[in-house]
Amino acid sequence: MASLASRGSCIAFQTVIGIERELAEGKLVFVPLSDKRLPVDRLRLVARAGAGPRPTVEAFLEIVQHYLRKL
Repeated sequence: MASLASRGSCIAFQTVIGIERELAEGKLVFVPLSDKRLPVDRLRLVARAGAGPRPTVEAFLEIVQHYLRKL
């Protein structure tokens, strides 16, 4: 989606997570939505009951937490 938006093909609605390079290079501009009546989205990580820790899931969670703390 970011690639299409940077080429002028569309408008993309997404968070700043994952488009840091495009923002720094000026290829994309982040414009926060200002309508306070919009429902708040929640990020949820769902795991199967009894499933042990998975390295990829743990790594993803660490990355998300890192970026959310910066915001």
